[in-house]
Amino acid sequence: MAGQVRSLDAFAREKNALQYLGRHAGRKRKRAAVQEMPTLPSSERQLVTSNLFTPTITSLDYREQDDVTSLLALLCSLNTRKNARLPRDVLFLGFAPQQRWNRFGNIDKVTVRDAGLTESISRLFANRDKLENTVTDCIRSGSIIEWISGTGPPCYSLSPQSNDHIKESYSPESMHLIHIEYIAYIFPRMRSSGAVFQDTRKALLPYLDSSWDIVKQEPHIKLPLHIRTNLVEASLAAYKLVDAARKSSCMLILDRLHEPELPLYVQFAIVAQKSASLRLQGYHHQSDKLLDKSLNRSIDGLGDIRSLCARWRLLLSQAENAILRRDFRQVMECTSVYESPIPPSALQVEVSRLQQTLVARLNRYRGDFKLAKTGLELCLKLPLNEPSRYYVLHHLGDVLCENGSPQIAIQCMKGEVDRLRSQGKEHSKALRRAMLPLAEAYIMKWTGKDSPIAIAEGEDVAKALLRTFERIKNLDVSDQLSHVRSMITLARVYWYRGEQDLTRAALKKSLDLTKKYPTFSEECCYTGFIYMFLSAVEFRLQLFEEGNISLTLANEILRTQMPQHFMPGLGSYFLSQLLGASNPPKWPWSPITQLHLSSISP
Repeated sequence: MAGQVRSLDAFAREKNALQYLGRHAGRKRKRAAVQEMPTLPSSERQLVTSNLFTPTITSLDYREQDDVTSLLALLCSLNTRKNARLPRDVLFLGFAPQQRWNRFGNIDKVTVRDAGLTESISRLFANRDKLENTVTDCIRSGSIIEWISGTGPPCYSLSPQSNDHIKESYSPESMHLIHIEYIAYIFPRMRSSGAVFQDTRKALLPYLDSSWDIVKQEPHIKLPLHIRTNLVEASLAAYKLVDAARKSSCMLILDRLHEPELPLYVQFAIVAQKSASLRLQGYHHQSDKLLDKSLNRSIDGLGDIRSLCARWRLLLSQAENAILRRDFRQVMECTSVYESPIPPSALQVEVSRLQQTLVARLNRYRGDFKLAKTGLELCLKLPLNEPSRYYVLHHLGDVLCENGSPQIAIQCMKGEVDRLRSQGKEHSKALRRAMLPLAEAYIMKWTGKDSPIAIAEGEDVAKALLRTFERIKNLDVSDQLSHVRSMITLARVYWYRGEQDLTRAALKKSLDLTKKYPTFSEECCYTGFIYMFLSAVEFRLQLFEEGNISLTLANEILRTQMPQHFMPGLGSYFLSQLLGASNPPKWPWSPITQLHLSSISP
């Protein structure tokens, strides 16, 4: 029987399987005795039951026998080398209706039967009380071992005899299919800020990881279309939860699972994630090529709202690439294509929110800070999950600084930073995003009566950010930009204090980072800005030769560049302070050689 693919239902009907289960379950029940296991820590115990009063499984009706077999096979498939014991919570997640987008762009709650899972699994999760009784009977009979811990829910594993027999009776491919089908179904798709939701996704990640291992190690395994589709959607939902190394692994899995038979909205979702991944690595040109290929497909017959929205996301991804090239005209073209119908579906509202956020950011990058503020405040009134909310808050905090409202920015961001830290999210991207405008807002108050305190607060936040960036391996494009920004922020702290040697050292480090990160080209506007800032510092230090070299390098870069607004102040108010100009210059019409550096004594 080993090596042969068999369904759960076929296995349950085999005479020798029933005889086996009867031998191990046909025992009488007596009072359970709990024994300490010498090889386990004192906080964990194995429930060992004896055999005095358990009714034989052969005395159960046909469907009850079938459910026992289905349960043992499911546990066997989920008890892997990485996950030797299955928490009770994970097993019973099969009863929780899962949220899914329907073809009309609204949310449905689907059950295992609605999702098209096999008949044996559907029947297993048809009645909670019945499954609990089945689990209890299997524990009493010794087929299932229950592990009790004082710090978490009970966990289950199969007895060695049950485990061996299931593996003899099922081919490895059958076990793999059961594992993937169940985990891909119960892994949550819809992003939510709820603690229970986040904990569930983290608890299921090791099992999804095992599903990826199966796909990598068994390249010839045949996944039915509904299982393949569910696994792709679960993998896309998990992508942002995993570290950089596992992100690469996830991308390889998505490549392997991608096939023309997948629903169009799923194919588009794969392309959108791959394009975003390429962009975050700094390869926006490759990202564009990938998007162009999908966007050139015919859209005739796209009546499915999911597919239409997935295609609009591709256009928004294309707009993100255009932002990196500062091609704001293309950004406008991409964002103007989408028009939300009236009334919109829930999915269309979500896409509309992405579009509005992108347009607000575009206004920020173009220097229209008042319009950007209005757009971002509108976005905050829309339904947002936690990552999206902090993304919008990050830009709003920067725009408040650009509008000359640092105190409002502090009021907006300080509480968010404290809340994230109290939740133990010290290394989260949300915290980094909240801290960046907070540091900027503090140092903007350098001329106020409480300037020493504000500058000290800004220094603490900037140094905390720098420590975080130094710990992260493989920074993405946004974190590379933020790392350089934080170092420039620290240089400005020293500048305001008159500590010129420290300012120069921080600016030198900033230049080293721009050379290290592919996000910054040699002729990047911010590289030119750093040279300009450095020249001002070197002139103050009376390092005239070095100052002239830095100023020459700055002019060579900036004479062909326009001021940019990806970092607050560096294309506006701080630039004006640095140059002693009443208004920010508009390169290349106002080269800095014609301006008076405020740091040079007359």
